Amino acid sequence: MKKNLSLIRIVFIVLLVVFVISMLWHGWKYLNLPNNAEVAANVPLVTTVDDISFQPNVEAHAWTINSNNGDTIVFAPHYCTDVYLNRSADSQNGSWLSISNGICLFAGAILFIIALVNIYSFFNALTKGTFFTQENTMRLKKAGILFALLPFLEYLATYLSFLQNEKLMQPFHFKVLNNSIFDFGTFMTGLLLLAISYAFKKGIELQQEQDLTI
Repeated sequence: MKKNLSLIRIVFIVLLVVFVISMLWHGWKYLNLPNNAEVAANVPLVTTVDDISFQPNVEAHAWTINSNNGDTIVFAPHYCTDVYLNRSADSQNGSWLSISNGICLFAGAILFIIALVNIYSFFNALTKGTFFTQENTMRLKKAGILFALLPFLEYLATYLSFLQNEKLMQPFHFKVLNNSIFDFGTFMTGLLLLAISYAFKKGIELQQEQDLTI
């Protein structure tokens, strides 16, 4: 059992490190976007919209021509792809939608890291033979609450991204589809951790009652 717990602890460490590196990488890419001076000079920029789902407003615009080789691209009724848009200084990239989306993603990342740290601390205590303690109960409770909150932040970030993509695609003849989905899996994980924390709390109370009886 101790060996299995140690393995789980190692997996959590690797997951935490990979997540932090990924977050720092995306942050670095964001900080290296063209500065205000370049924007002011009306330098053409490229906006990348990842995994945007859209459909033609009318049947006549269900196709387009690739400017690189002249090939005709026919879109399915619901089409999902990465979109690359040339934008100029009047771009809405720095709008409140973009800022709010970034805040949600950053807050979600922080909550996820804190939840993982609490779960790691819980498994670390188990490997040392410490089970029914107030500290372990609080660790599980904190992780459960954070995991239960994460889907709401994720849904909000996805919806804000949809609104932002809708703005970007306004000049074109396509309707952006809202793919915001509530992550019930993560939410249920949070509820499960909360239930386990209450079970641990009950175990501590029973242990204390037994000690008093003896």
